[in-house]
Amino acid sequence: MEVTQVKQVIPVTPPDLTEKNLDKLAEYVFNQLENCRSRPWICACRYEYINNLRLGYLNCLTIPDQSSLRRSSRIRDHSDRLSHHRAACQKVYGILYRDDLRRIPYLTWSDDVLVTSLKQRRITLPRQRVRAVYVSKLQHADVTRTFAFMDLPQEIRLMVYEFALQFDEDFYTKKPYGLKPATKPALLQTCSQIREEATPIFYRINRFLLRFGKDDSATSCRTLSWMKRYVSATDLQNLRYITLSSFHYGWSYHIKIDLNCRDPLKWTLQCNHESRHNLSCNNHYPLSEESTVMQERYPRRNCALAKHHQNAGLVAANLAAAHKAIGELWEACGENGRIKPSFAGLLDFVGAVKDINTNLTQR
Repeated sequence: MEVTQVKQVIPVTPPDLTEKNLDKLAEYVFNQLENCRSRPWICACRYEYINNLRLGYLNCLTIPDQSSLRRSSRIRDHSDRLSHHRAACQKVYGILYRDDLRRIPYLTWSDDVLVTSLKQRRITLPRQRVRAVYVSKLQHADVTRTFAFMDLPQEIRLMVYEFALQFDEDFYTKKPYGLKPATKPALLQTCSQIREEATPIFYRINRFLLRFGKDDSATSCRTLSWMKRYVSATDLQNLRYITLSSFHYGWSYHIKIDLNCRDPLKWTLQCNHESRHNLSCNNHYPLSEESTVMQERYPRRNCALAKHHQNAGLVAANLAAAHKAIGELWEACGENGRIKPSFAGLLDFVGAVKDINTNLTQR
């Protein structure tokens, strides 16, 4: 089997700052704003100002033809709007170009390095000795290259699966709203042999998010509905790491659990304040704290839910309930010193931990 990369990133086209047609400049801005929106890792706050300029509205304004209005005033007004549009073009281009530099390393290379790389990879130098052509040639070589992956020893393939199938845990814990549950990635759909070898690794190394609700009966359906749809009972037995989450008044609470660990003192509770900025934005400063679930925890003063710290009785009650929940899960799903989760066992476990979570986060 040969593995091929098929997507080539096209760098953004710079604006023509010599253009004097306001409509064409505005069209460039609107098209590049759509380009920004298509890249979810670019935070909206970076182009919010440009989005609110209402360039289309300004273009519709015509200079009134009045005898009292001097021609110099009309020219100055047109010149100001032209500068306004050009500045917007430069701003949106700068946002996308900096993102291209991060996604296309070749853009940061010098011409000599690009030519050397082309020669080393035995790529014929193009007739057009233009930097953009060099970059395009190298990108094309990247996306069309092939590799006989299945010829590697199985031990090496398993190591590759662990790196390729690991997803970002922070993405799931810090951006909970509107997030679709993880199903099977594209690598597991390439062929039956890869699917058979890599699927157990995918469920064993990743942490999966299960959400709480207010209603116990509704929670049971929502929490595991996507698992029942996308995960087979055999694959579910490889599940090890889960995060149980709930949301209250702009704050999210995540209990991180290792199902193979029978000691609830090692569970951790992470609290995050929801931000309108994405994780890559410089303006993203999440107010968060993380602690062992069962220890006394002092919330931040600026948290609307901040109350007095837990009393000893609540800590003891939560600890006893947690021991009971994990113990019942092991009794139902434990086998030969290893946990093999089932849908019924996880459903009971989630219900038991939900009560503990409510006491912890709403005290």
